[in-house]
Amino acid sequence: MRSFFILSMVSASIMLFCIQSMPVEWESYTYSNDVYDVTVSGGKVLCATSGGVLEFDNVSKSFTKYTNVDGLLECPTAAVDVDDSLNWWMAHSTKGVTVRSQTGQHKSFTEYEGIPGENLHCIKAMGDIVMAGTDDGVWSVDTNGDPFGGSLSSSLYLQNMHVWDIAVGDTTVWYGTSDGLHGALKTSHSETTYHYTTADGLPSNNVTCVAEQGSLWVGTDSGIGLYDDTTWIDVSSGLPSDDVRDLVFYRDTLWAATGSGVAFFNGVSWSARNSGLPSTNVTSLAGGPSSLWCGTIRGGIAEYSGTWVGYSSPGLLNNDVEGVTSETDGSMWVVYDHSWVGVSRLKEGDWQHFTRDSFEVLRHHSKTVRVDNAGNAWFATWGGGAVERTVSGEWYVFTDTNGYLPTPYTSALDIDQYDNKWIASYRVGASGGVTVLSHDNLRKELFDKVELLVTTDIAIDSSGNKWFASYSFGLQCLSDGGTPFDQSDDSWRFYQEPELPSDETRSVGVDRDGDVWVGTTGGVARIRDGNVIEVYYASPGGLPSSFIYQIVPDWKGGMWFEHEHGITRRNPDGTWKNYTWTDGLVSDKISYLHSHLHFDTDRGDLLIGTSGGLSRLHTGIIPNASCDSIQVYPNPFIPPQGHRRVTFEKVPDGSTIRIYTMSGELVREIEVVNTLAHWDGRNNLGENVRSGVYIFAIGECRSGIVAVVR
Repeated sequence: MRSFFILSMVSASIMLFCIQSMPVEWESYTYSNDVYDVTVSGGKVLCATSGGVLEFDNVSKSFTKYTNVDGLLECPTAAVDVDDSLNWWMAHSTKGVTVRSQTGQHKSFTEYEGIPGENLHCIKAMGDIVMAGTDDGVWSVDTNGDPFGGSLSSSLYLQNMHVWDIAVGDTTVWYGTSDGLHGALKTSHSETTYHYTTADGLPSNNVTCVAEQGSLWVGTDSGIGLYDDTTWIDVSSGLPSDDVRDLVFYRDTLWAATGSGVAFFNGVSWSARNSGLPSTNVTSLAGGPSSLWCGTIRGGIAEYSGTWVGYSSPGLLNNDVEGVTSETDGSMWVVYDHSWVGVSRLKEGDWQHFTRDSFEVLRHHSKTVRVDNAGNAWFATWGGGAVERTVSGEWYVFTDTNGYLPTPYTSALDIDQYDNKWIASYRVGASGGVTVLSHDNLRKELFDKVELLVTTDIAIDSSGNKWFASYSFGLQCLSDGGTPFDQSDDSWRFYQEPELPSDETRSVGVDRDGDVWVGTTGGVARIRDGNVIEVYYASPGGLPSSFIYQIVPDWKGGMWFEHEHGITRRNPDGTWKNYTWTDGLVSDKISYLHSHLHFDTDRGDLLIGTSGGLSRLHTGIIPNASCDSIQVYPNPFIPPQGHRRVTFEKVPDGSTIRIYTMSGELVREIEVVNTLAHWDGRNNLGENVRSGVYIFAIGECRSGIVAVVR
């Protein structure tokens, strides 16, 4: 509601398999430790975050995350509340409201149901009435006791003002707005009866939170006001900050969340209680049966029972994903659009984070990542040169200060079949060129003929030709004769307008037949045997946009295009298929500055980075799925460590997977579709299975055991 601020492992040879009743095509990975709102219900702490809604179990100390693939309208969520029927009401940051029942039923409310504006800030359930604060007033709906029923009546009031908070008192509904404090009787909640502003004594007209217990307390961006039935009194003395985000009574004591921590009111002034907070950038508070809870920015949630104890949710380090790639074992590397974040690796369901605080070599912004044939990860950084992380965990830097590159600003990187690294550099006022490093990093060669101010992408075709895309100089092709460290036999080919739709080339990819596809700001060019044979522009039934951010091929002859509207595949038969956030993409916010796409051929997965997280689209386009190809992880399955489900990859279609107890009792039975399946650790009745060892059988393919640890 405070969105104003917006035991040993089972043998490695044993693999597991369990599944949900329907195949999951999309998976979403998000950062969810920016917590905007917390509420306590039934012993669980619900958290509205930048990456979905979290449910924290205080007994197991584990999180369950709900994102767009779990029925939410979108991942960024500003507020959450629970009605009398224990339905969750979630106000999303930009797209509307989602309600979720205890059985997992979902329903969404959007602009088509009358929700105004682009930003939602708070939500409050009051009996059958649910109210959401927006940038343009309050949207209210009467559920008549059944929010999943037919047509529901809604209304809009307090328009033309931001509504930051809604609080229900004994007889009055209070609205904290950008126009002061408004109050209405609960029996006529849309009709303002009271209105207080700075003219009446409020510290500010920007009212961010309200609490009523005996007296009326109002938090603003300039402190706290107390109403004594006749006048307003400023009671801000001792606050950690005048930027007040939330007020809550816990055990008859008033607590305040501010931009600099938490404090309680001792009857005269405020006393800070920040010891143990994971972050003092506090957004929200909620009282539980035995503890006080708070949400923070970049610190997750914290529990107070004399001192603060923090809990953070596993996942990405940030939702602004700039680059992604995969390894042969299915591990995934992620880089972010922030120099202070670092890089991440997802391996067998567990996240590993490498931050600049722990690794000095990562103090610069990583723009892209690739993995060589030996399994070493390579990062092109903006200001730190090229960085290698070896399979043994060592880090090495290749930059201008140690003689490897002409400049530390690297914008693109690719690796050829011989494990030579091709690294594009940028130098202000001149071309930085492209440097090639040998597989053992002992030889290097600078190609300063690459007349590209900023190289945006590099691709290498099956003949060994190197293709360089740039911001404003079109496309260049280098044929090095198979001797990258001898330029005497090199030849160059340049492509610019009018051959290309635009000289601003963003990406280049090579399909299975050797055709080169060039994405520009004005369309796509297809090159065969050195000649442009086709140009594609935005058209109905085809590409939704001519501004192409990135292109990657799949093994079956399809080409994937990233653009401002989402993702498009050109199928081998020449037809087009579009994917947007309505299909399951984690976010519709995609930046043209980033290289987000990667196709994992071994698993048939398209990895898609956005400004709202990372999506994995399981396409089913897999070269081979057989009994020998099955991969299952994580094992053991440990929900308290953030494991949401066991994944079974590359399973022959049509297989039936059965899960049994050690005594032979059937737990779960599900069909495999599109070579993929998941098990969420539940039985056929939807109940969580107990900790223990379970047997899985995949048709006649194989069997094994899986450990569940709760």
